[in-house]
Amino acid sequence: MGVSMSVQSCLDQVTLKKLVLIKQLYQRAEIQSFSESNVDRIMAVTTFDLAIETALKAVIRSLDHSKTPSDGFESFLQQAENLLSKKSDGAMKEIPDRAHVKSVHSIRNDIQHEAQVPDKSVVSDCRTYTRDFFQKLILVLCNINFAN
Repeated sequence: MGVSMSVQSCLDQVTLKKLVLIKQLYQRAEIQSFSESNVDRIMAVTTFDLAIETALKAVIRSLDHSKTPSDGFESFLQQAENLLSKKSDGAMKEIPDRAHVKSVHSIRNDIQHEAQVPDKSVVSDCRTYTRDFFQKLILVLCNINFAN
């Protein structure tokens, strides 16, 4: 991945700390995602979404310190995508697993706004989508394997 070096040079200490926080959020959500409890499954999806949102905002801040993340999920998703594309000389045209990232956010919205409780398979999908997104994003962003 030739992209990682041009993007990697933009990381600062705050972004690295955010990456640690993102990993911790993901790990907590992963544990909750295996629970039989409705509340734990709700918290798992909510935390997966929070970790994704935090990662996207960290990308924006780390790649352009003058930028403030836009309001609204779709807006800062697009903002992060534009910055990654610029910093990678167009090699990364969109956020990895964009459709799945949006799916996790949509499921979280259904939980919050429609009081829907996700079943085990939905939570499993969110876990997989979030993990895959982070593996690709973190590798491109800082040449680190998210699984480690």
